[in-house]
Amino acid sequence: MAIRIQQYNTGPRRIGFGGIDPGYQQPRIGNVAATAENQLAGTILEAGKELTNIAIKEYVSTETTRVSQALLAMQKELSAERDRYMAENQGQNAIDAGQHFQKFARETAQKYFQEGGFSGRFAEMFNKQAAGTALHFTEQGQAYGRQQKAAWEDSVITGDIEDFQSLAAQNYNNPELIEFNRSALRERIENMRPGMDNRALLSRIDEGAAESIISGYLSHDDIKGARGALNEYRGLLGDKVNAVELQIRNRADALEAKARAEAEQRTREFRAEQSLNIVSMFKDDPLSGVSELLTPEGRKKYGLDAVTAKSTIDMLRAQDSQNKQQQKEFNSRYTDQTINAAYMVLVGDPQKGISPDPAMAFSIIDNSALDAVTKIEAKQKLEAGTFGKTRNPAKVNAMASAIISGQDITDGTITSMMARGEASSSDVSNLKQLKKDMDGPLNGYFKRGKELADTAFARPQFAAGTPEAAIKEDRARAQINSLIREAYKKGGDEGVEKLFNSDTLFNVLQGNMPNLQDQLNNINGIINISPDTNQQLKRKAGESPESWWNRVGVNNE
Repeated sequence: MAIRIQQYNTGPRRIGFGGIDPGYQQPRIGNVAATAENQLAGTILEAGKELTNIAIKEYVSTETTRVSQALLAMQKELSAERDRYMAENQGQNAIDAGQHFQKFARETAQKYFQEGGFSGRFAEMFNKQAAGTALHFTEQGQAYGRQQKAAWEDSVITGDIEDFQSLAAQNYNNPELIEFNRSALRERIENMRPGMDNRALLSRIDEGAAESIISGYLSHDDIKGARGALNEYRGLLGDKVNAVELQIRNRADALEAKARAEAEQRTREFRAEQSLNIVSMFKDDPLSGVSELLTPEGRKKYGLDAVTAKSTIDMLRAQDSQNKQQQKEFNSRYTDQTINAAYMVLVGDPQKGISPDPAMAFSIIDNSALDAVTKIEAKQKLEAGTFGKTRNPAKVNAMASAIISGQDITDGTITSMMARGEASSSDVSNLKQLKKDMDGPLNGYFKRGKELADTAFARPQFAAGTPEAAIKEDRARAQINSLIREAYKKGGDEGVEKLFNSDTLFNVLQGNMPNLQDQLNNINGIINISPDTNQQLKRKAGESPESWWNRVGVNNE
């Protein structure tokens, strides 16, 4: 890169410095008498003086700035030390804060003075300001030390007072020990706070001690002792007398209420034990116990008041209900197991090599403890070879409706239908499955399906109340339940809702509606039987189709 050289095409400029003109000399009109040489010398002297004044001002400015800089650095270091010391030292550890701050300020000022190398008026300037800063810093330390000393002393005194009050509460009934410690505490406080007016503090100690003694009695539920202490130390409590009296009264009321509650609890427990003993005594025949307790003689015999007698009677009745429920469940299991056992023996099990044994099935029923009606009908069906094969659609339909309606139907009740010829073995299995499904998510859907069927088959129709109608209603309900199960299996709740919103269920009901041919078939059946039987098979006025079928269905099979 080429070097550019300044080209000067003009003549030399006139450079002025003060009153000196280095260019062309011009005669001075103001001093005609002086020679040119004298004028030049005077001008140079004036310029020298002006340069000296400028240099002095610059020196003063520089040194003053250095002094300020050193003072600022000193102040920052003092502030940092103050924050550090206060963060690390509190209470007893900060008692000598004034001395520490004074020493640190003196050493810090000396350090910055030496580093600055100030002299003359600038040394005086630094020392004057540094002394003021150090004095203020020392006063901060002294104030902090006094504050922390006071806080430490207050903490110690507060702890002493709390310990004394705790001792007074724990040894509320030992006045000698309390007085000994009270005197010792008062002496320590006087020594810790010499020359100070400690009357208010000592009064507070006495007041707290009196309260602690009374609280000690109250904590031990000694109301008499608390009232005695109140009378003895009333003068020490000052304006707290009324509050302490209220405290004693409230505690006395609470103890009385507690005593009453405990007595009532003991009475309740005693009565409950009486009731339980009597219920246990009449466990197998609770109603005989009820009859006895309903008489004055019976209540007197067992030492029961009217209230206890009533609760005992309620418990006996509850026990009777429980006994009946347990017996019902037992009967249900027994019926279910007995009839199932007879059926399994009747049909055999080819896979296990068990041959059918009608005689053994008959023996199981004959030797069982089944109710008389079920036993007779079961033996008749076994003798006729129709056990587990015949069915009464109306009965099956009625049982399904009862299950869906939420009635308490046991497995034994369902199984007994097979013994009486009211349901086939497959009907029994289906009804038991329906009972299980009603305990699950299909409950509501089966009820909705039942409502549809009830509505459809309740309307006037051909062959209403005939066996044909019962068969079709039974089939329709079974198909609806089957569709609901399948829809839920494939699509959950959404799938079932789609089923109800479609025409599928309506088509099922419509396809199973009784028709004119069903009515004709029923008439032909009536014509072909004897007049006496015909009269028996006629529906009575007001008799429902289901009641009619229950009455005549078995004999007409």
